[in-house]
Amino acid sequence: MENKNSFVLYPDLIHTVSKLPDELAGRLFKVILEYVNDKNPDVDSMDLLVQVTFEPIRQQLKRDLKKWAEIREKRVEAGRSGGKKSGATRSKRSKCLTDEANEANASNSKQSQANEAVTVTVTDNVINTPLTPQGDDADLMSVFDYWNEKGIIKHRELNSDIKKAILKAIKNHGRTDILLAIDHYSEALNSDYKLVDYKWGLVEFLKQGNAMPDFFDDGAKWQNYQQYKAGVKPEPQEKQLISEFDPNYFTNQVKAYNAQKQN
Repeated sequence: MENKNSFVLYPDLIHTVSKLPDELAGRLFKVILEYVNDKNPDVDSMDLLVQVTFEPIRQQLKRDLKKWAEIREKRVEAGRSGGKKSGATRSKRSKCLTDEANEANASNSKQSQANEAVTVTVTDNVINTPLTPQGDDADLMSVFDYWNEKGIIKHRELNSDIKKAILKAIKNHGRTDILLAIDHYSEALNSDYKLVDYKWGLVEFLKQGNAMPDFFDDGAKWQNYQQYKAGVKPEPQEKQLISEFDPNYFTNQVKAYNAQKQN
């Protein structure tokens, strides 16, 4: 069982093992551990009861190992496919960002030349006012425009709530990861994957704990979607309370309900 650090023993074994003397039950446990650690125990030379009890356990371990290997291979393939697409997306977006930076540098260069010309010809009464930094505005608009391009829920204007949400998200995660999460969310939402079918607005997507973070490259929803595309059934997970994902979930639902009633 190379490269596998765990195995499953099923509780119904108690019905068989409880009938063994303690000495043979202990020997059986050692045989199991030797087997899963590839020690090749000589089972045929052991007590017949140990042999008979161990054989169905060995067959079940083989079936579990085969199933684990198949799932592992599908996940590796899914991750490889997702990585290629994410890499292509990053490359394309990196080129766009480079072009934007070049345009900005060219614009700043022209402005600097204009400022120098003004300094030479204008009298001492002129007061030089520093240019307002454009970085935050450019980041805001790139996220806002990219969201609207996806057509999930289009926003007509960049209001103060959206600005605050975008700036906070950029500070915490960076613009590139936000754009990738939007791209992932749009892809999953527009597919036939039924576990991603809720349309958030941009503010909700950026702020809720079960929205944007789940669509990062290592996010739960994005990983499950990748497995779905590869035909791998996700393993069952422990149930978690909604409040563990979004402490404001119920408050937001009440607000949405009241807003619909007013409209």
